[in-house]
Amino acid sequence: MEDFPRLAKHQLRTPLTLIRGYLSFMESGDFQKFPAEKQKEIIAKMAAESEKLNLLINDVFLSLQIEKGLTTKPEPIKLKKLIEDIHNQTLKPNYDKKNLVLDIKDDSQIEINSDTFYLTIVLQKILDNAEKYSLSGQVDINISKKDNYAIIEIKDSGIGLTDEEKPKIFHRFFRGLKAKEIWPDGSGLGLEIIKGIIKTLDGEISAESEGRDKGTKFIIKLPI
Repeated sequence: MEDFPRLAKHQLRTPLTLIRGYLSFMESGDFQKFPAEKQKEIIAKMAAESEKLNLLINDVFLSLQIEKGLTTKPEPIKLKKLIEDIHNQTLKPNYDKKNLVLDIKDDSQIEINSDTFYLTIVLQKILDNAEKYSLSGQVDINISKKDNYAIIEIKDSGIGLTDEEKPKIFHRFFRGLKAKEIWPDGSGLGLEIIKGIIKTLDGEISAESEGRDKGTKFIIKLPI
């Protein structure tokens, strides 16, 4: 990854510096003088920074794996059930905090033959972004069939895309200004990873938006 020095400078250094600072503070003996609640707060901050590092490193390694080529294991996947499982097992608490509704339509109960592990990464990242960048409303998912392809349309009610942002959305490290304001800790690798995985699965992905604060629709096309 040619841009790794840039990533290390802007994304790795900050959490590492904070964690080292907290650990040094704890070693000094002053930590024990704080009330229990303050100690819990400091430990929670360290845990949060550690999780940022974990997510970032996972994205870096996955991006490198995609460049080298992924090994997939196709198996039958019921798309609606997979999306419901992702939502219920990992994302539902955050959706519920914002009263964000997930509505899935799949009249044909479409099943495809693809890689569950990598498709889960794609859908989880898109649904996670939909929650992060939406203050309220809902996420509408429509699953349909065209020719011998499954079409998954995921439309959120979030910050949307400007005309300037649309051509760059799948570029490495690109993040829109409003996205950075709402979620400063993003790596800028997520959508590039999504596109790389979809390409590996012999599919296509595109994004549409009517403009700022009008939501974004991701359209995924996968062979059945």
